[in-house]
Amino acid sequence: MAISPILTCHGRQVDNQFGLLSRNENGLTFALGYVLSKCPNFLRHFLRRLDIGAASHRTIRSIHLQRHSDSDESFGITDIDIVGEDFYLVIEAKKHGWPTIKQLRGYADELAATKRQRKLYLCALGVSPVCDSEARNWAARNNVNVIHLRWHDIVAIIRALCRQPDNQESVTLSVLADFIEEVIAMPSYDVEVLVRDIKFPHESSSLYYDHLLYNSGAKRIAEPLFFAPNITKPAPLAMDGIQFISRVYHIDRFNVHNRQEAHSALERARKLINERIAVLKRRKTTKDSITYLSDLPSKWARGIRRMPHVWPSDKKNVAILFLGEPMRLPMAVKKKGGQIPPGFNLTLESLLIGGSRSFMC
Repeated sequence: MAISPILTCHGRQVDNQFGLLSRNENGLTFALGYVLSKCPNFLRHFLRRLDIGAASHRTIRSIHLQRHSDSDESFGITDIDIVGEDFYLVIEAKKHGWPTIKQLRGYADELAATKRQRKLYLCALGVSPVCDSEARNWAARNNVNVIHLRWHDIVAIIRALCRQPDNQESVTLSVLADFIEEVIAMPSYDVEVLVRDIKFPHESSSLYYDHLLYNSGAKRIAEPLFFAPNITKPAPLAMDGIQFISRVYHIDRFNVHNRQEAHSALERARKLINERIAVLKRRKTTKDSITYLSDLPSKWARGIRRMPHVWPSDKKNVAILFLGEPMRLPMAVKKKGGQIPPGFNLTLESLLIGGSRSFMC
């Protein structure tokens, strides 16, 4: 029997059609556009995730890659355009971070000026954390719906579809998910455990323990898998240090005094929880997990209503962490050093099974 020769491209072995693509934004969007055009069930779920409507995939006329701007003042080349009979979607993607507000404004301007006969959507596709809400609010005033989507969200859609029995798209979808994970170096989080100083007693510690929220401030942060508050003095001796960690379910940026922005952020967090619950309902022995997840959004909602009173003069957009219930560590971990700097993080192993019960910062 003849043996097929090994094919390599730029030194990489090519096992499928995506192996011929570059490992950059063009390669990612070419692969995504190709699979959207070949896998109608995936396309339907992708549009549903963007709140465009489950039936809209039947009206799609064309999918364009690398389309040049139609306007006289060019804003560059769009990554993916999906054209339906009653809607027009532009996807602008980044391998690292997010499209800039200037880019989103330019594309939204062009959509509003040239595609008025349809519902207009602009998808910013990137890597966590979720970007500022400024572009979203600006575009909404021009009848353009702006959606922020992570590459991780696309992989989550694919993995859920691949678990369905007799899914004829599974092979192609699995290859796409593997390609995305390879190129953007997933997992979906950038650090394992984000650590921050929190005073006790203080409003910040109350928001964490009672409402499962943490205000990380105006600066951009990495997206962690877990959050660990380091309780600082004058806390009682038995409470100082890192004693709890919480799962991070969502990060959003908004002005805590803007009720509309805060409500939209809460709804995005609630939607992610509902998606997790929908997956759990298809499995056995998940009743307790479903009950636990179902209780989180109501606690977040009470905390969001309280935030304007906690920070009455802070009108900037800030990063808010939507958290799970605090989980107590086997032993407290104490800090050695000064104030914990922004972005400081630890591994989960160092907190759970580390030989030392202290950390340096």
